[in-house]
Amino acid sequence: MTAVFRTFIIPNGPEDLEAANALQDKIQSIQEFPRAYEVPDWDKGSQTKVEMALRSLRETPVSGEGTIGERSKLDKLDYLMGVAQS
Repeated sequence: MTAVFRTFIIPNGPEDLEAANALQDKIQSIQEFPRAYEVPDWDKGSQTKVEMALRSLRETPVSGEGTIGERSKLDKLDYLMGVAQS
């Protein structure tokens, strides 16, 4: 799961910046079932092959439509193309 927090402020309002900072300081992430992060043992050959394929996709023009949104509603190739272009 990924969570993104974006805080908007009034640029010329120092008290607004302080309020935003105070709000950001209250953000917490709690894991229900804590466990250690295990780094996968990547097969270097496969990793390089996928990387080269993504680089090739990056060269392909994409309209952007269908590359962002609810993952279950996206075409997998359009999504992958959008990721490659990022």
